[in-house]
Amino acid sequence: MKATIESRYKLVICQQPIHARSAGFGNRDRRLIDPPPLLQLYELQGQDYVKVTSMHTDVATMVVHCDLYDAVTDEPRHLITLSPQQEASDEAGSSTSLTPTLPATVRTIIGTMVSNAHELENLQGERGIYFVFGDLSIRNEGHFRLKFQLVSLFEASIHDVIFSESFRVYRARQFPGALGSTHLSRHFAQQGVKLSIRAKEKPKDKEDDDRSPPQKQDTSSSMAISSLIHPN
Repeated sequence: MKATIESRYKLVICQQPIHARSAGFGNRDRRLIDPPPLLQLYELQGQDYVKVTSMHTDVATMVVHCDLYDAVTDEPRHLITLSPQQEASDEAGSSTSLTPTLPATVRTIIGTMVSNAHELENLQGERGIYFVFGDLSIRNEGHFRLKFQLVSLFEASIHDVIFSESFRVYRARQFPGALGSTHLSRHFAQQGVKLSIRAKEKPKDKEDDDRSPPQKQDTSSSMAISSLIHPN
């Protein structure tokens, strides 16, 4: 079924990505986008959009899908093609040569790219519906934007599409260091949302433990969403 853009619901980004250290092409040293993107759900009531404050049937079947785009050209950058002989660094000091038996095309953005709806309390004590992206990494350096699509699995439709602000992904040697976790990230983590929390800004040479563990993904849901947002 071909997706159609609906206007009843919309997304607002309440925490923008700022920067990241490139994760390379290995799997042992994956660094996260900093800070984690956080989005809030709004619903059209009359002539205005208002914050959705509680989980109801429509909201419970919604997810947000994230993808990667070039900040300058606005072209998709979720895939990168490597030659069979290209040497790929895992950013941890070791390297692995890609052989002809390995795929020549790999994902540029990795991690958990789909978020379910969470009913959470913000810093002002107000309830709301949020989508949290605390497990995203990017393999190569550059300037990017994140594309977010609000998908209703029940209706098989897309309700909203928005882009983040531009952010930079650095090579390991150029990375200025991880930021301290924001108050909002801490507040959501205290409510049970899985987020990597840091006490303060971490200098570049003290980041060895700031890595993302492997995450299991619901591949069946991801395939269903992919067929909706990338229809044949």
